[in-house]
Amino acid sequence: MNILSITSLADSAITVVLDNVIGAAAAGSVRAAKAAVEALDHSAIDEVTASYVSITVYYDAMLLSQSDLIDLVRETLAPITIGAGGAGRLLSVPCCYDPIYGADQIDIAETLGCSVDDVIDAHLNTTFDVYAVGFLPGLPFLGDMPAGFSIPRRATPRVKVPAGAVAIANGQSVIYPWESPGGWHIIGHCPVTLFDPTRTDPAVFCAGDRVKFVSISAENLASAHIQEVTS
Repeated sequence: MNILSITSLADSAITVVLDNVIGAAAAGSVRAAKAAVEALDHSAIDEVTASYVSITVYYDAMLLSQSDLIDLVRETLAPITIGAGGAGRLLSVPCCYDPIYGADQIDIAETLGCSVDDVIDAHLNTTFDVYAVGFLPGLPFLGDMPAGFSIPRRATPRVKVPAGAVAIANGQSVIYPWESPGGWHIIGHCPVTLFDPTRTDPAVFCAGDRVKFVSISAENLASAHIQEVTS
C-alpha cells in the first residue's frame, strides 16, 4: 500500500495519508489500513480512526516511541494491496422521501434539469461509502452520488436543519443527527437515532461502512430501523 505521508499529532497520535483523491479507491485503502493496524492488537495503540483519505493512530507514548510506531505502521501496510480491507459493513438505512420531508427536492431537480423522481432514484440506487463521521457526533459523510447529481451547497445555509434530515451537496450525502445549522439540500428524513452516548458504541456509523438507503412511507417512521445486510 502506498503511503503519501505520515504526520505527527503532538505526542499521542500520527495521521497516515493514503490517497489525495476522495472516492471509492481511497475508501478501500482506508478500510484496509484501519483493519490492518487494529489487527496488530498492540498494547500501545489505543485507537485507530478513519476519514476520507487517511487513518489516525492514537497511542501511548510511554509504551512506544513515535518513530517506532511509524516504522511499525509502514511495515504493516507495505504488503497490503488497495482495497484488501474488504467491503466493510453494508447498512440498510430507512429514508422517507415524502415531499413534507424533502424541502429541497424541487429546487434540486430544477437545478440539475431532471425530475424529483430522478433525484430520489439516484439516491436510492447508490451504495454509499461512509467516508468520515464528524461535524456533529454521529453525522456520516457519504459518497458518492452518481455523475450528474452533484449540486453545490445552498447559497444561504439554514439556521435550523431538523434532526434526521437526509441531504445532498457536492456529490455527497449526509444525515443530520440533531437539529443544527446546515447548508446541504434536504431530500428526505431518516427517523433513527444516530448518536447515543449511553450506548457502548455511541455512533451508528463508522468510516469504512457502506450505506444503501431504503424508501419508507411516513406511516412507517416509528418502526423503521437500520439493519446490517449480511448476504
